[in-house]
Amino acid sequence: MPHKKRNIHYKTDDDFDGSVKIKVDPLAKHIGDMWDEWDGFWGSKLSRFEDFYNRWKGQKPTRDKDWQSQFNKRLSWQSEKALTATMHNILFPTDAPIDKEATEDVDELSAILGKSMVSHWFKIGLFSKEFLSGIRASGIYGTGCFEDDWFIRVEDVPRRVEEEIDDFRPMVGPDGNKIFDEEGNLRSEVVGKRKISRTGFKKEVVEDRYRVRKTNIFAWRIHPHKLTDEDDFPVIKQEFVTFRDLKKMQERSQRLGLQTFDEKLMEEIEHDVFKVDETKATRLQKDGTFTDKKNPRLEILHYWGLSPRKDKDNEELPSWIMIINRKHTLRNIENPFWHKKPPLFHIVWTEDEKPSWYGIGIIEIGENAEDRANNIVNIRTDERKKNIKGGGRYVRSDPKILKTELYENTPGVWRGCTDINNIQPDIPLPKSTPDDYKEEEVATNDYREITGATASILPAADSKKGQPDTLGGMKLVRFQSAQRFKPDLSMMEKMGVRKMANRGYLLTQQFFTKPKAIKVFASKDEKKKLRLDEMYTVAPGQIIGKMNFYCTGLTETLEKGENIDRLLRFAEITGKIPPMQAITNYQNIEKRIALWLGFEDVEDFVLMDSQDPLGQPPQQQQQVPPPQATITAKLPVGQGQGGLPPELLARIAQSVQRGV
Repeated sequence: MPHKKRNIHYKTDDDFDGSVKIKVDPLAKHIGDMWDEWDGFWGSKLSRFEDFYNRWKGQKPTRDKDWQSQFNKRLSWQSEKALTATMHNILFPTDAPIDKEATEDVDELSAILGKSMVSHWFKIGLFSKEFLSGIRASGIYGTGCFEDDWFIRVEDVPRRVEEEIDDFRPMVGPDGNKIFDEEGNLRSEVVGKRKISRTGFKKEVVEDRYRVRKTNIFAWRIHPHKLTDEDDFPVIKQEFVTFRDLKKMQERSQRLGLQTFDEKLMEEIEHDVFKVDETKATRLQKDGTFTDKKNPRLEILHYWGLSPRKDKDNEELPSWIMIINRKHTLRNIENPFWHKKPPLFHIVWTEDEKPSWYGIGIIEIGENAEDRANNIVNIRTDERKKNIKGGGRYVRSDPKILKTELYENTPGVWRGCTDINNIQPDIPLPKSTPDDYKEEEVATNDYREITGATASILPAADSKKGQPDTLGGMKLVRFQSAQRFKPDLSMMEKMGVRKMANRGYLLTQQFFTKPKAIKVFASKDEKKKLRLDEMYTVAPGQIIGKMNFYCTGLTETLEKGENIDRLLRFAEITGKIPPMQAITNYQNIEKRIALWLGFEDVEDFVLMDSQDPLGQPPQQQQQVPPPQATITAKLPVGQGQGGLPPELLARIAQSVQRGV
């Protein structure tokens, strides 16, 4: 019997024959060398990122002696959690905090459908959740990275299927008795067809959408000269997959209309053996060091950027190059996306003043302050250990004492001696005082002031001290603390949320091919004007024209409350001045406030009187005096909550009256 050749793909490193030479593609070698060069350039920064992660995770502080305390106050963890939650709530008050802005002549319906389609991707794609992960990464490393593409998922979907089968009935003789065969079995005959229903499975497209995912910052190497996501400097992504995963990638590429992988090259890759750099791989995988020797991993480097390939105008083409195991060039095509940029964009926690693609995060900002707070706690704990366990002072000339042991004073360690009566007792250590604990509190508050996680966001130990007791006071303090981060939040919106919306609209025009029922994101007036229902089936030809999107989350969150207060104050003032009261549209004020509060169905609970378009003021409406009348002293100008002084209101009323 001939011996079956063993698949080389399943060989382990021990079985690898180093004498077998595999031809290395020159382009693959060039991309691999480029990765190594950039990896060396960013090596120190990536090492710092690992330190930041360990600090955030709660790694024990390094101390000189084993017996010394290694307590970590986890200030980085607390600050990141509090600030991430605050920023995410501000940027994403809704699932899709965006609005449309057409940049060319498009009809109103197309603009609404374009916004609704992108908002649909935001909602079903859980962009809010992915952005939350990106904010967390930017807080830890200073930079949060996202990867986007067009995602098509095919699965076996259960379906009820009807089919016809033969219908049998027992055979009977002329006498009406049933007929049996020689073995005693009842004979039957076909009398027609009957329908049955069964559950069948059919492969169908269950997802066909724009996708955004938070990606690992360690998986990407950025060109050292790259400063923004819009410039032409290239990036390279590293990932480790199995051969089975590689075949699934080929299937996804075919659904997008991309060329398939070369079969001969795929066979070479399947039989290839590559030793994975475990140090680099552990940065990209979950906890643990499991290695499946029967299904080894392959290294893929994705190059996104300009390549030596030229177009008809003799300009470099934006390309997507895939190399496997630093040897094989599996793909070398023009960038398939219309925007011709890498599928990578990022946000920063705080922008570096010096030009840099990377930002500065919480961990780096508060690193020294956190070390100070941890040292204060651990030194106080060390002193308590010495006071409780004690120690001893010894005569150096005692023959039983080893002088080398006297260089280290470990609490609770007693050493033998010749005469305990002549031993000089240890000097008692001072006990901890309230000032020691106060110093820790000051150090903790210093850290929170530096990072921005102040008591209004993350209460300190004395959270009752100086804290407002009313809901309005708490909102005011929170609003003031959020104002501190407004520049950074604005930067996150433009670099992240707006980028998602604009790319989502562009890729929808490119890859959206089948009609889809979506929810219409428009005001009730717009729906009524265009006769739109809550759900609308969008056809690919309706996503047309150039559109630009702007973000509404920051504006809605920080300015909405302020605008509501202004309108309420305006309504209060005009309700006290009859001439102003007569020309103020209180119905629209109520409607505007309701819309700002998030109520789209305003007419369902706010009565709009078409006979009285100006409506009633917040208080009982006064009789409007004729133009010749004068304002009497009985004018209700009392000072209400949030109102103006009575004297100033009277002066305003007289000025208005003179102008009538």
